[in-house]
Amino acid sequence: MANVLLLAVFLLSGSFPAGAQDSSDVISTTSTVALEQQLAESNEETGRLKNQVDRLSSMMETLLSRVDILSAELSEEKVRSAQLEHNLTQELQELESRLQTQSSRTESTTEAPVATTPPADCAAFKASGQTTSGVYTLGSGVQAYCDMDTAGGGWTVIQRRQDGSVPFNRTWEEYKQGFGNKNGDYWLGNENIHLLTNKRSYWLRIDFQDWHDRKAFAEYSTFRVSGELDGYRLYISGFSGNARDSMDNNGGRFSTLDSDNDVSSIHCSQQYGQGGWWFRSCGNSYLNGPYLGNCGNSCPLSRGVMWYGWRGASYSLKSVSMKIREETDRIKVDRLSSMVGTLQSKQSDLTSRVDNLAGRLQSILPADCTGYEGFGQTTSGVYTLGSGVEAYCDMDTAGGGWTVIQRRQDGSVPFNRTWEEYKQGFGDKNGEYWLGNENIHLLTSLKNFTLRIDLEDWEGNQKFAEYSTFRVSGESDQYRLDIGGYSGSAGDCMTHGLNSNNGQKFSTVDRDNDNVRGVHCSQEYGGQGGWWFGSCGYSVLNGRYLGNCQGSCSDSQGVMWFDWRGFRYSLMKSVSMKIRPS
Repeated sequence: MANVLLLAVFLLSGSFPAGAQDSSDVISTTSTVALEQQLAESNEETGRLKNQVDRLSSMMETLLSRVDILSAELSEEKVRSAQLEHNLTQELQELESRLQTQSSRTESTTEAPVATTPPADCAAFKASGQTTSGVYTLGSGVQAYCDMDTAGGGWTVIQRRQDGSVPFNRTWEEYKQGFGNKNGDYWLGNENIHLLTNKRSYWLRIDFQDWHDRKAFAEYSTFRVSGELDGYRLYISGFSGNARDSMDNNGGRFSTLDSDNDVSSIHCSQQYGQGGWWFRSCGNSYLNGPYLGNCGNSCPLSRGVMWYGWRGASYSLKSVSMKIREETDRIKVDRLSSMVGTLQSKQSDLTSRVDNLAGRLQSILPADCTGYEGFGQTTSGVYTLGSGVEAYCDMDTAGGGWTVIQRRQDGSVPFNRTWEEYKQGFGDKNGEYWLGNENIHLLTSLKNFTLRIDLEDWEGNQKFAEYSTFRVSGESDQYRLDIGGYSGSAGDCMTHGLNSNNGQKFSTVDRDNDNVRGVHCSQEYGGQGGWWFGSCGYSVLNGRYLGNCQGSCSDSQGVMWFDWRGFRYSLMKSVSMKIRPS
């Protein structure tokens, strides 16, 4: 358009007589202004496009970084999960074996007299066949609510808050003896809790509910309360659950409004609602605080029924219950089995998230290195393709945008590999590698590709071969090669008559797909490397890396390209195979 306007200006300036010069000047000025306007618009559009490319490139880098981080997390999680699952499974097997031994011993002994003493706790009631939640009289004579429904049942409830009907601002003596309604709000009593937890190993579970009826829990594998002489000191550890650990009071003694045993400079019980608790520095939990009702997130700080790790210090919970259960072998088996199931579920969920992200990436990331070049990426290096596989992108050779599918340069990676290894790919993308037959198939089945092979001998001489047609079929067709349209300086070693690689299936040391009777080309030639052998052929770029043996290398055993350096020369100092859409 600009050239047309300039031509028009030239013609006009030469066609009018001198008397019409003023008109010509006006036209020339107008044309110049129009051209300048077009140039400005073009520059503006170029700037916009460059900004878009820069934004897309930045987004790509951010997305790739997220993928790398998530992939690393998945790998670490898989290792941790596998180890934890192994440990849990081993522990389960040991417990099952112990239970079986105990069962055998029980069957072989004389039946014992029926016990007349009530069960010591709710787990014992559950074991005797009692499966209904409610108030039971324990062996010590004290009554307690037995939760037979939650997490396998058999829980002895030592504390419950559900409606605020029972005030918890009580004295030391009241907390010692216990108070409240066993069918409602209550505290079992420090002395009763001490007597229970010092006879056996107990597990503590705390169930929470907020005012939106959302629920959470915390469990501790160790829970014990010492006697009154030691201030009913708390021993607690082994957190698990989804409410976050807020029991930072391990080793703390019990305090009430009339007995200050905390380690803070203030009297925590008096300062924060006068409920009894195991305060240290007033702490992150206070389940015996005042029942404030639904004051949302604006309750007085640390004065309500508080669990900092779930709803924070300014939220008073709707309900909470603390319950304990003896950690018997059978219960431990059930718990560990549940943990294994949860672990497997989490791992499956994480894998699903990664797969989902990979699917999104496939629709966003370029399918090959040419796509990255289109996004303005001009530096050679390792990139993640749309399929999720990483490949080295050669952005320098012959215009760039090449996806490297094979590279040999120092012999650091052996290429005498099995069918499965050649299928999946192997090596170091920054060094020597094979991209993988399945990946090459998926790439070349999407569009037409050109193959370029760059070769270098030990004297530093370089040659290349290009093929305008390059495609690899799927595994069901043994990754058959479709190649043609040679050009270059190295000579055509891939489409030679009877020795042509075109139409050949892939062969490896453990799978013979060549068309030579009585000879397994991969085993006999090329040092057991995988290749598309045609009568064992004129090229074996995946042969053994023999180094600089000049023209005295073992016949057809090295990295070979016959038309350039013959059968007894192992190239190559280096060779790379790379593809780009035609």
